[in-house]
Amino acid sequence: MTWVKVCGLSTHETVRAAEESGADAVGFVLVPSSPRVVTLALAGELIEASSADSYVLTLDVGVAEGVEILRELDATGVQPYGEGRRAFAEAALHAGFKVLYPIPVSGQTPPDAKAVPAGAVPLFDHSDPDALGGTGRTFAWSALNGAPQPYVAAGGLSPDNVRDLVRSFAPWGVDASSGLEISPGVKDVHTIRAFVKAAKQA
Repeated sequence: MTWVKVCGLSTHETVRAAEESGADAVGFVLVPSSPRVVTLALAGELIEASSADSYVLTLDVGVAEGVEILRELDATGVQPYGEGRRAFAEAALHAGFKVLYPIPVSGQTPPDAKAVPAGAVPLFDHSDPDALGGTGRTFAWSALNGAPQPYVAAGGLSPDNVRDLVRSFAPWGVDASSGLEISPGVKDVHTIRAFVKAAKQA
């Protein structure tokens, strides 16, 4: 059964909706420029109240600071972006945390997973130089042909298209954020439930 992560959550209600519908993981954005940003305090509160695996999305975080954040939040893992992300990912893995390592996908070119640190799971997402994710845009799924498992597919996923992705390409996992929103940063609990159900039952 497909592993499912719901990212960019910011309320207890949406975290509960993800968990109760069967999501395996929830994600919290710690990037100030994002419409989905939450404070460290709120992320910690939501993680503490959650029974699902928890990942935090970071940008340009140093190794020591990043590992300390993960320990402070008692998070399951990290989805790192920006400068030094490989060093942070490797340090997080060494410290016992899980890593979803973002790899942008452009056109129909198969994604290059060679840059992914050993032990991390690649997260293939739509390539956008001005965004970290949450663009609401899909990439050419044909690029996934031959992609090494396990990997997580992201980018513009919603209840309307995730079933087709899973049935056609059988990714190990899927991740969604903007496709579950009423407006940027505001998730809809009914859409969350529909997405998880569609991904799990595909």
